[in-house]
Amino acid sequence: MAGAHYYLGKYCRNKRDFRNAIFHFRQVLKLSDDPARKADVEKMLSFLRKERDMSEEDRIRKSLFAGLRKKICDCLNPDSQDFRIYRDFFNRR
Repeated sequence: MAGAHYYLGKYCRNKRDFRNAIFHFRQVLKLSDDPARKADVEKMLSFLRKERDMSEEDRIRKSLFAGLRKKICDCLNPDSQDFRIYRDFFNRR
C-alpha cells in the first residue's frame, strides 16, 4: 500500500495539488519499511510544505526568474566567460 501512496503523492505533486500530495506522502511514512524511500519522502514533504506556504506572488516571481535564467543561458555560448558569470549568479538563487 505504501507504493500506491508514494506514486499518488508524486502524481499530486506534479499536478501542484500540494494538500493531497502531502497526505499521500505522510501515509508512505506510516506504512513503508524502506528507509531510503522514507528519506526521499521526507525531502519531498519539506519541499511541498514550502511550496504550499509560498504566496502566489512568490510563485510567479520564482517562475519568471527561472524563465529569465533559461533564456539568458540559452543565448550565451556555454564556453564563454559571460555564460559562467550568469550561470554562477543564477545558481546562487
